[in-house]
Amino acid sequence: MACDVAYYTYIYATVDKEKYQIVTSYTYSAIYIGNLFAAVVSQFLVSFNWMDYFELNYLSLAGTSLAFVIALFLPPVRQSIYFYPKI
Repeated sequence: MACDVAYYTYIYATVDKEKYQIVTSYTYSAIYIGNLFAAVVSQFLVSFNWMDYFELNYLSLAGTSLAFVIALFLPPVRQSIYFYPKI
């Protein structure tokens, strides 16, 4: 859940306020499609005895590590969503 909060904070800080609803819907769609894909792939891997449940942990670790590396290359946030300068 902490990663979700950090991700949404980053996304909302990089887009205009008018696009929050669109960005939120795309983000939720990506999360749910990713969960569906992971569930289907893991079910096939276990069903065909290509991996067991313990070995699926290695896939989770690899996916989390890849997401971390990708996050390192995201562009920096120009302004905070919490502290706007007063004009």
